[in-house]
Amino acid sequence: MTRHRIVVCYDISNNRVRQHFVKILNKYGTRLQKSIYEFYITKSMAQSMRKEIADFYFRAVSAKKHKEGKSLNILMIPICEECFKSKVTHGQDFNEHSKNIIL
Repeated sequence: MTRHRIVVCYDISNNRVRQHFVKILNKYGTRLQKSIYEFYITKSMAQSMRKEIADFYFRAVSAKKHKEGKSLNILMIPICEECFKSKVTHGQDFNEHSKNIIL
């Protein structure tokens, strides 16, 4: 089964909105840093996640849960395996399940 690697970065200033968004991300992937998640998921899971994120975003914007001048930004980046393997990370991995340093 083919899996897709996706990185999601976000900047959401409203605490309640951000907490709801993090619950969505936790269902699919692993937190790398405070606002960056990594996903290694099947195509159908990726489609479900994209739909759930889009629905979340449009609900938050429609409900005006963010105020003018406040941030509500989400960036989803598909990454090929070769590119991911060549990543460089300085510092300790933020993932609470890992105590390794990635270099």
